Amino acid sequence: MIKILTLLITLVSSLAFAEGNFEENKTRTLTFIGEREATIVAHKACVEKATKQEELRDCNKAQRMAAMKQKQGMKREKKETN
Repeated sequence: MIKILTLLITLVSSLAFAEGNFEENKTRTLTFIGEREATIVAHKACVEKATKQEELRDCNKAQRMAAMKQKQGMKREKKETN
């Protein structure tokens, strides 16, 4: 999980910094990292509270949904700035 997050952050960061407007891209990347961090913390808390397999599945499903929403929002934001 940490390796995937690190790879994702590196990829997003490199793409953002490769484009023209440095400050805007830096802000967008930091926002993305903060949002991703928040979803990981929420996922961890959910998993820690889970007492049944069904609850664990619900935690994982919520995590996937949050990640998809964040990815879609990032794509939408990038289109709006280009």
